[in-house]
Amino acid sequence: MNHKSVRISSNLDVSEDIFQFLINNNSLISEIILNSEFDIDMNYFSSTEFADKISYLPRGKSDTTSNQYGNKTGRITLKIGRFVNKLLSEEMMSRHGVTKHEIEKFVNLYKSWFDPTKYILKVVSGQEIRKWYDEEYYYTPSGAPTGTLWNSCMRYKKRLRQLDLYCENPNIKMLVMLQDVDGEYLVRCRAILWNNVVVDKDFSGLLPNTINIMDRIYSVFDSDVNTFKKWANTNGYVPKYEQNAKTHQFFDIKGEVIRAKCSIVLEKINFLSYPYLDTFPYLNFGYKQISNDEYGFCWDYKLVQANGNLEPPYQEQDDEVTED
Repeated sequence: MNHKSVRISSNLDVSEDIFQFLINNNSLISEIILNSEFDIDMNYFSSTEFADKISYLPRGKSDTTSNQYGNKTGRITLKIGRFVNKLLSEEMMSRHGVTKHEIEKFVNLYKSWFDPTKYILKVVSGQEIRKWYDEEYYYTPSGAPTGTLWNSCMRYKKRLRQLDLYCENPNIKMLVMLQDVDGEYLVRCRAILWNNVVVDKDFSGLLPNTINIMDRIYSVFDSDVNTFKKWANTNGYVPKYEQNAKTHQFFDIKGEVIRAKCSIVLEKINFLSYPYLDTFPYLNFGYKQISNDEYGFCWDYKLVQANGNLEPPYQEQDDEVTED
């Protein structure tokens, strides 16, 4: 652990790793900590072996002649959320508009940054997408299914046949976080990756004509959403702003919300059944396109049926049309 100390205000010192966390995440609370003065009875904040905890030294225990971080005598450990509530006064929170959502965001960012567990991030394609959708390979912390990953309607073995659209189109891949559990890798987080997405209308003016998009992130732990977004920013993908099936057109550019209408051309579109699509459910069958635009895009079917059916149901068209 890096115990180099950084003084960020006249009464506040933090370890180097805490400082790196504060300056490298897009959080209101981090900005407040880095730009405020504090009159508190605790100092010398440091990370711990646990991803959700931080430690500090009460001012009465400090000794400028010794290593304030290496000596654990007198240090107090507390959960990161409680740390925020002890550090920021009610007046300070009110003045800066710190909400419960901002605190939760900061906690998840911290847990993601200091996560000590063994995992790998891997981009998969083809039939490997089908494998890692299977709940048989999902991670269960303490043996209990939890998080949005375990709420996915496509996780069941009987629905894996509906994933042909993902597995048979080369511009669709998936990022998976694989947790090492006694030598076996299990899925802890996943998100579909769309390549060569056409930006039909950009409301922000920040996007090029073609981009790559990271779809809805399904995770066991909320903090892993930040890990995926960080990977997306580093690897040329634009992630969704919110992880749901409603905000089809809203994306995240380094913490800023932008809106864009997009479409994707697929090589193969004719399948017996289809997956539930969170962000691009509008399908133009003839042009082999899907879109996130319900009203401006000319679509035939909406891919939002967990059982794999089209909505509305597919109907054969007669070659000859007659009038009444």
